[in-house]
Amino acid sequence: MLLNMITTTGYLLLLGAVLMGLYSWLRKTSFENQQSGEDSMWKNLPKPFSKKVIACIFILGAIGISVDKAIFYAEAGQSYLVQYPWGTQTAVLTPGFHPRWLGETIVFKKFLTVSFGPDNNEDFSGTAPTQTIRFNDSVTADVRLTARFQLPENAEQFLPMAIAYRSQENLINSSLIPAMQESMRNAGRMFSAQEYIGGRGGDFENAVLDQIRNGIYLLDVEEDRSSHGLKQVTDEATRTIQQDQTIQVCVNIRRDMNGQEMRKDSGENPLEKFGITLAQANVQDVDPDPKFKEKLQEQRDAAAQVAIERQNARKEEERKKRIIAQGEAEKAETQIGLEKKQIEQVVAAETKAKMAKQEQLERITQAETQKREAEIERQRKEVELETAKLEAQRQLELAQAEAKARELKMKADNALEQRLAAYVEVSRVYAEAIRGNQIVPQVVVQGSEGKGGSNATDLINLLTAKAAHDLGVTISESAPPATAATK
Repeated sequence: MLLNMITTTGYLLLLGAVLMGLYSWLRKTSFENQQSGEDSMWKNLPKPFSKKVIACIFILGAIGISVDKAIFYAEAGQSYLVQYPWGTQTAVLTPGFHPRWLGETIVFKKFLTVSFGPDNNEDFSGTAPTQTIRFNDSVTADVRLTARFQLPENAEQFLPMAIAYRSQENLINSSLIPAMQESMRNAGRMFSAQEYIGGRGGDFENAVLDQIRNGIYLLDVEEDRSSHGLKQVTDEATRTIQQDQTIQVCVNIRRDMNGQEMRKDSGENPLEKFGITLAQANVQDVDPDPKFKEKLQEQRDAAAQVAIERQNARKEEERKKRIIAQGEAEKAETQIGLEKKQIEQVVAAETKAKMAKQEQLERITQAETQKREAEIERQRKEVELETAKLEAQRQLELAQAEAKARELKMKADNALEQRLAAYVEVSRVYAEAIRGNQIVPQVVVQGSEGKGGSNATDLINLLTAKAAHDLGVTISESAPPATAATK
């Protein structure tokens, strides 16, 4: 873009210098005529330009024009072959400004896209009509293919390629398109249309791409003739046998002793020789011959009809199986119902027997439990009786021992302690009986014999003495204390 502007500016400067020179010459001629007395239309125009100004502008214009011949700008994504006037060539593979010194530049895109098809895009580097191939069963097909190639990235490979082809169009038309066409045709010989339709389309596409990348296969063709259906003709006079033959073509890749594929022009493949690589390829469509498609449609219809008949037969078979299965199911259901009833009856009888047995066991267990309880109660009572006997015996023995001890004790001191206790108790009772009563009179009349006691006192003394006598206690009498009267 910048070089184009400089070149355009140079042309404009050259044109301006020429116009300025012409104007100056005309203005000078008009001035001379004016001095000779002639009237001129140039007398009112500006003065002519100086020769130095015109020369400078001319030189700048020439330099502007020559810049495009001295340097050029390499666009990104493009490679250049520069052909110098003295016969040498050089490769320019990096973008930017580069010198060319009046040399010629030949442009190559780093990536070339080649397409086969009826509606090719103008943006493709190269285009070709849809390629017609023939399968090994004589069925033709139209193939649409798009491939993207990468040119060499180093000068050692790019320079020989650019010198050999001289232009991008020549490279595409003389090598890339023919290589793609031959790859598609050779791949078509390896397969039948029926095989391609039957599921080997991927193998066909791989064969096309591999041959574009690495070279054309060498193929070996074999015919397999098989006879079948021998039938005798109805005409007995001819004695001719009708023979049906099937010819099957088998195409294989020729291989060397190591099992590697053998290829046409091995080592001289232009793409491999010049370092051109297949970056991407796509078999867009393989359109067989319309007659084959009609026959294929008939086969599909027949296959569909056969499939329908087979499906109907399968349905009838399934229906038969379903009816049989339904009968077996009903039979099994009835049998299961009867068996279920039998099982219920057996289970009920077993349950009843188990319940009766359980009740019997419970009764036996209850009886045994009652028996054990009665036995335990009897043993308990026996133990209690024995214990009571032992306790009674013990009490008896204790009472006897105590009585014996009391007896011995009483014999020892004539039961003095008991008699004293009884005497004390009797005295206490007497004291309780007379407490609160005035037994002794307030006025005591003492007799002449000196005895001044009352009858109550005498009664008490008599009772006390009687008790002591009854208890066997001897009480010593002491002289009563002297009263006030006696004194």
